[in-house]
Amino acid sequence: MAIKTLQNLLEDIGAYVDQSLTLPTGDELTSRVNYVNRALEEWGNSFQWKQLRFSSTVTSVTVGNPSLALPSTFKKLMSPLVDESKPVDKTRNYVEIRPEERLQKGAADKYIYILGDAVRGNSIHVNPSQASGVTYSFDYQAFPSSMATLTDICVNPYPEFISSRAIGYVLEARSDPRFPQVKADADTMLQRQIEEEVTPSGGEDNKVPTWPEKTGFRIGE
Repeated sequence: MAIKTLQNLLEDIGAYVDQSLTLPTGDELTSRVNYVNRALEEWGNSFQWKQLRFSSTVTSVTVGNPSLALPSTFKKLMSPLVDESKPVDKTRNYVEIRPEERLQKGAADKYIYILGDAVRGNSIHVNPSQASGVTYSFDYQAFPSSMATLTDICVNPYPEFISSRAIGYVLEARSDPRFPQVKADADTMLQRQIEEEVTPSGGEDNKVPTWPEKTGFRIGE
């Protein structure tokens, strides 16, 4: 796994496009940073990457139907909302529903729904109402944060896709005949990364459990 900063990615782009590691200036530099972030966004939207999965803990500060603010990079929930004050069982889990479904629910029904957008911000709404000071935890999938400074580190553990895809954007803007091949190479890199992401590690139990193993049944008992 290579760790690369925005400067490293821009140098990779320059080495291919300009045969030089010297960073461009002015509008050209702005365009290439934009291309890097477009490639990063494309990568982030292509799969549910573990690098973009986070855990969060929030505490309600209002009594009633609390609105819990979500991170600015929030994409979607990856787990139920868990009331940390309750015992470890399913009764402490709040399952997400669509916002419009709340109109068919009763006041005592247990659920959450999400309102908002990337501009105004997203928030979780919890039902039934809880006292203030309740702590909740949840996992969520995030959008990748844009790279703005030269020292920002690329979150993609295989940044070759980012630089290759950004090179493709540069060549496409110039109507360079190399663009289709560079684009195809970047797509291949992305597919290989997806395949690696879904392949279980050697430390996981990958065996499909038999019926006795799943139920705990033992012959003769």
